[in-house]
Amino acid sequence: MGKKIAFHRAANYHSEYVIYTITPDGTGLNVLTNADNSYELEPVWSPSGDRILFRKSSDLWTMSPTGDDKKQLTTNPGKQELSPSWSPDAQQIAFELNNNIYVMSADGTGSPTLIERSDVVNSHPYWGPASQ
Repeated sequence: MGKKIAFHRAANYHSEYVIYTITPDGTGLNVLTNADNSYELEPVWSPSGDRILFRKSSDLWTMSPTGDDKKQLTTNPGKQELSPSWSPDAQQIAFELNNNIYVMSADGTGSPTLIERSDVVNSHPYWGPASQ
């Protein structure tokens, strides 16, 4: 079982959000991000627990579980990548962009690949377990 839970919380009433971790017993609250006039949402632990994938404003980033070593993965001004999800081997991520589902390398190299297009809404892609 995991030893920490990652979550986001409003930092103020101006829609700035910050990412935290906390232990399951409610102790050990740690602030991992500072919002710096943006919002940081949707933290997702990597399968090995050594990285956290998250959304900062409209782009996807990763960081260490201590909030250090932040790395920007995407740069799409004016477009929001939503609902990020790790592949079971942590080599790829899936996400929603403009109601479509994309997959890209988890290290940020290369371009995202469109895997499902919709005129309506595709959202919240989640990878199945490694056995599926």
